[in-house]
Amino acid sequence: MDRKTEQFLKKRGVELPDPQRVSIGDEVDLERINGPGTLILPGCSLSGRELYVGSGSVLGSQGPVTVDNCWLAPGVELKGGFFQGSVFLTGASLGPETQVRKGCILEEMASVAHAVGLKQTILL
Repeated sequence: MDRKTEQFLKKRGVELPDPQRVSIGDEVDLERINGPGTLILPGCSLSGRELYVGSGSVLGSQGPVTVDNCWLAPGVELKGGFFQGSVFLTGASLGPETQVRKGCILEEMASVAHAVGLKQTILL
């Protein structure tokens, strides 16, 4: 991550303990990554024009996270894994080594454990 991106996100209240080990695609609209309280840990990769990260979200607390074109409401925790083209509503929590492919919706406070794979799923 370049210095300009790092400074912009930190001004928005995003915590980046090791910004050099976080990758954010050039196509990502940085205005759609919100703080305060959002924590993006080392090993995270964010991409996609449609990416949105709500305040208070935690990415990568138990391993690397790849997020591509997902919508994360406030307070979502993606502990580790691969997430693409899906929606995570407030307080959703997904364990490490999770794979969520296109077309999933996780409702408020929905959670899954480690090593779970989802495809075109609505989880209440």
